Amino acid sequence: PTEEHGYDFVFSQNQRGVAILEIAVNDIQVPESPWRIEVIEHVCLGNQMVANENGECSCSNNSRLINGECMADGIFAGILSGVCGFFLLVALWRFLAYRREKNDEVWKVN
Repeated sequence: PTEEHGYDFVFSQNQRGVAILEIAVNDIQVPESPWRIEVIEHVCLGNQMVANENGECSCSNNSRLINGECMADGIFAGILSGVCGFFLLVALWRFLAYRREKNDEVWKVN
């Protein structure tokens, strides 16, 4: 009891929708019970985060979890493409340098 004729309690509902809450003390239903309680969607803090049916925050369908943050698939694909393109250019540059050295070896005159 919190004070005379007062009680604290915790109500937990995992799914969105309407819940019916009945409260009884010593098997006697309290006045105005049952209560109709509307459970609303959990608001998630963070970019690209949405609540699932259990109220837990997770990444939306068009994003993925990276280092504890949700990143949009388009941004992830752009970064991945940029990194792959960079390594491809470096490999091409090394190949061309190798071919140039090989071509120069053919024309050497002693």
